[in-house]
Amino acid sequence: MEPIKPKIPKEAVELYNVFIHGGMSRRAFMDGLKKFAVGGLAVTALEKALMPDYAAAQQISPTDNRLKTSYVTVPSPKGNGSIKDILCGQ
Repeated sequence: MEPIKPKIPKEAVELYNVFIHGGMSRRAFMDGLKKFAVGGLAVTALEKALMPDYAAAQQISPTDNRLKTSYVTVPSPKGNGSIKDILCGQ
């Protein structure tokens, strides 16, 4: 049986978007989630529902022979550093 996911308020999703795009610190994000922790919905449950499960994200190995992959480094448009990602093609 799959666990039931809580209904996340739209404002909490917007707060998460600001956080992941470098607009606030993790502490400010967690403090902002406190106002949505009502009706038995804890801050940790909200955080878990909003944050991606990176460990479960990979579905196909980048070394799979069916894919042509390469790594690319992309700079942040607002100067928050850069990220390295895999570019997949056919």
